[in-house]
Amino acid sequence: SVSRPEGLIAGKPQKYATLMELGGMAESLLVTCFDGRPIKVEGNPDSPQSKGSSTVFAQSETLSLYDPDRAVGVVERKDGKRYARDWQAFIEYSDTVLGQAQKDGGAKLRVLADVSSSAARKSLQEKFSALYPKSRWYDYTANSRDNVYEGARIAFGEVVRPHFDLTKANVIVCLDEYLLSEHPASLLHTRDWASRRDPAAGPMNRL
Repeated sequence: SVSRPEGLIAGKPQKYATLMELGGMAESLLVTCFDGRPIKVEGNPDSPQSKGSSTVFAQSETLSLYDPDRAVGVVERKDGKRYARDWQAFIEYSDTVLGQAQKDGGAKLRVLADVSSSAARKSLQEKFSALYPKSRWYDYTANSRDNVYEGARIAFGEVVRPHFDLTKANVIVCLDEYLLSEHPASLLHTRDWASRRDPAAGPMNRL
């Protein structure tokens, strides 16, 4: 049997504040759950950046959660074939591999992870590197911002994250990145840009 959490009323939706990372940058969200199942994602109205809005990427997270093709278990790939395994088999396998890797400092051990700005993840990575000093940890994301950081390093002499105030821009030119949809701060940019699109308030900005 399953014990119902204290204070939970069956059939009554509950909302939880959470964060979603995309490309190492967090988006503040408010998720509505029905009987423990997430059914709706919205922006957190208390967030100074989104103010209750959400990106298309956040909206699609609900679909990915219930995607029938989503991996639901452990799979071992061996000799070009895939075999279903349970979590106990994975734990035993990983204990063996990590135990052997510790003998040479993890010289042949590689980790491929998504880009994250999480402090907890950073702490975990530091502990892992201390245990396996010869290992290699690689962060990868399909929407890498390495070129942005390298450009900032060339311009300012150090790696910084640029912040744009579009309320002060009369003409906006986007090259290779659309600030209103592809940028991690697209919600803030869209609101700032739209604030200058009132013809009754004077000259409008141009994109």
